[in-house]
Amino acid sequence: GAGFRRGRFPFRPSPGGGAAAAVTAAVGMSLVEMVARFNAKRLGDAAKSKPVFSRLQELRSKLLELASHDAEVFAKLSKFSQKERAGETYQKGVKEAAGGPFWVGELAVEGLVWGLAEKDRVSRWLASDLSEAALLLETSFLSARLNVEINLQGMEDKQYASDMKSWLDKLEKKAASHKNQLRIIL
Repeated sequence: GAGFRRGRFPFRPSPGGGAAAAVTAAVGMSLVEMVARFNAKRLGDAAKSKPVFSRLQELRSKLLELASHDAEVFAKLSKFSQKERAGETYQKGVKEAAGGPFWVGELAVEGLVWGLAEKDRVSRWLASDLSEAALLLETSFLSARLNVEINLQGMEDKQYASDMKSWLDKLEKKAASHKNQLRIIL
């Protein structure tokens, strides 16, 4: 109550949106992995699917690392004063702050690709899980994109920012297309 109104909120302002996007993508990736494991068991090809399981676990772990990284970068950038924000150190920090969520977006789209690989193998009982994974992965991409773009606004290297935005545009089309293909299964 009163402590919150007086600015004494007991929590730090991080993790922020980039971390939330990464955790959301990790949950979506977990659903893809669950569906893949059930499909492999049901279809009797678990041994052949081990590389798939391994990659999905790797992606999930990387996303959780990116969530922590985003919180650390956000905390570092928050310490810069207005005067210090024109310096090279701050600009490196802004690139780093854009880079983490950018990779979250890339990995979320990869998760959608893995989900598509399971589409024709999925039972009707797991179709909703695969569709939910698609929604979470696309949402995490869109959330990560917001975090990239806010950091791009503070970037002095306009060519770098433009290139990153162009790549995000391509990824967003891919994410939407994959999500739509996975939603059809319901």
